Amino acid sequence: MVFYFKSKRKMKKKNVLIFGSGSIGTHHANAAISLKNNVYITDKKKSQLINMVNNIYPSRYGSWNKNISCIDYKNVFELKNFFDLIIIGVPPKFHLSVLKTCIKNLRFKKVLIEKPLCVYNQNYRFLKKKNIAKKIYCGFNHSVSQSFNSFLKKFKSLPKKNITINITWKESFDLVLKAHPWLRSLGESYLSNVKIGGGVAHEYSHALHIFLILKMMLFKNENPKFLKKISYKKIKTNIYDNNLYLSFRKNKKTLNLYLNGTNNPPIKKIEVLIGNKKKLTWVRKLDKNLEIVEKKHKKYKKENIKISRRGDFIQELKLLLFKNKDKSIEFLRLDYSIMVMTLLKSIFRKNV
Repeated sequence: MVFYFKSKRKMKKKNVLIFGSGSIGTHHANAAISLKNNVYITDKKKSQLINMVNNIYPSRYGSWNKNISCIDYKNVFELKNFFDLIIIGVPPKFHLSVLKTCIKNLRFKKVLIEKPLCVYNQNYRFLKKKNIAKKIYCGFNHSVSQSFNSFLKKFKSLPKKNITINITWKESFDLVLKAHPWLRSLGESYLSNVKIGGGVAHEYSHALHIFLILKMMLFKNENPKFLKKISYKKIKTNIYDNNLYLSFRKNKKTLNLYLNGTNNPPIKKIEVLIGNKKKLTWVRKLDKNLEIVEKKHKKYKKENIKISRRGDFIQELKLLLFKNKDKSIEFLRLDYSIMVMTLLKSIFRKNV
């Protein structure tokens, strides 16, 4: 696939460096190479890098792509390349430390940190400095999908009185583990420990991101009442949140979020009701590779959009590398991810 400017000139290849060769790093490597970039990937664990080349990547994409350059971690910070994009796809507790090392040792235009920005109990204030803030993005790629953009356009046209929005994001952690077959159980993963980025609020922070986008659109400058209910599970000495309910309410306007780590098959949907009548829905149906947007006027108008997990990452990298003027890129910017972190802090305050 080749991209062109309006003048039809062939675009120059971009340099993309990826930290982390697990599930996320593999998705990003495939997306970046599919967009005809120069792609470099590294991992502190050499065994994990080898596993990606021999197992993870071929199992997902047929065979290893030899155009992807694997770099020994000890040699990465000696690279003299200018990187158009650095992607940090390591566990959340390491996001900020890897970023600091990149700032100190590498030359780059943008950094994409996988969601969430970091763990709720970490200090990210240094990111607000002017010389770095505009370069940082966070990987909430569901929020920049074609279907979610379509949903938002339809949502803007609805009346905002006597309105209820229900976001349901429920997915078993067993399904997450299937994407990480080198992990034998949840207890072997950071997912079982909220203090290092585990639990549903961190792992499914895509939903928190969407929750906050809709909060801004629904309440604007209002100060709605915030409610939360949270429950935890324990594996040995680790504790993680497994069920979460959040709500904002004011003046007959309600925004609810329901999260859990147990549903199989998963449920990912948004429903908008005016009064008690459903007016707009967004549903992600992975079993049918569809995202469906339905709006009711006199009758339901249904919009089916084909999706794939691979496509989510390709769309995200297109925005960051080639479509800098696309308005939806705003949802990936640092200020939105900081709002998610602020919400995470409020979720776990006095709970953990």
